[in-house]
Amino acid sequence: MSSARDSGGSLTPFMGAINLLGNADAVSRARKYVQRVCAGISRNRLHEVVLLTTELATNSVRHSDSGRVPNGRLRIIVTGGVHAIRVQVIDEGSADSAPEVHPFSFSEPYRSRRLGLWIVQEIASSWGWHQHPKGRVVWFEVDL
Repeated sequence: MSSARDSGGSLTPFMGAINLLGNADAVSRARKYVQRVCAGISRNRLHEVVLLTTELATNSVRHSDSGRVPNGRLRIIVTGGVHAIRVQVIDEGSADSAPEVHPFSFSEPYRSRRLGLWIVQEIASSWGWHQHPKGRVVWFEVDL
């Protein structure tokens, strides 16, 4: 089995990766892919991983060049082991925005709430983002 280094420098087993066109179809394809790759984890954790993947893929399609430019792409990489699953979403980045957690508020109309990263922050064991030579990487981990 191949391995990838996580941000902490430890070796994490590689579970799989998929390249997707940066369109609305990418979100459902990312969700189905992660659900298949992570099928062996507990049902509750699987639901969390799928939900968080959906949020990050949606953000990539809506807010990065992956969803704005013709033939934009994103890549989903899944690594994990006995203790945690990590999902990375690599997109083409954006010159005019960066990942930002917006506070939850009941006073805002539902459609105007930008809750994706707030949900990631609340559910994931850890998460973060960094620039990459080919764009931006946003990742999360869920403890198993």
